[in-house]
Formats: sequence, C-alpha cells, structure tokens
Amino acid sequence: ESLLHTFFAPACVNVEVVDNDGKLCHPREWFSIPLPVIEEAINKIIDGSIVNFRYDTKLKMIVGK
Repeated sequence: ESLLHTFFAPACVNVEVVDNDGKLCHPREWFSIPLPVIEEAINKIIDGSIVNFRYDTKLKMIVGK
C-alpha cells in the first residue's frame, strides 16, 4: 500500500473535507487514476519492475523513467 501511495502521489486529489466535529481534513487516500492503471501498477510491483516506471498525470498512464 505504501508503495502505491508513493508511486501515485502526483495523482493525489487535493481536497479539503470538514469532519463531523468541524475539523478541516486533507485526505491523502484519494487518487484520480484509472482502475486499469492501478491494476498495471500492482502487476509491476509483483514482478519487481515498478522501479523502472513512473505515473504520468498528463497522459494518465504508467511510463518508463
């Protein structure tokens, strides 16, 4: 999970949410990434090749470094 968060950090949604107590929160768990790209990243983690790639937020795809 930590690796996915690091890999997709550029696509983290920047939002502010007010909780039930009125406290302002900045969720770090929300990303704007197509599901097939997430699945691709998981497969690259499994096969160990993820270190050779990065997520391109403009192309919305995984590209080589």
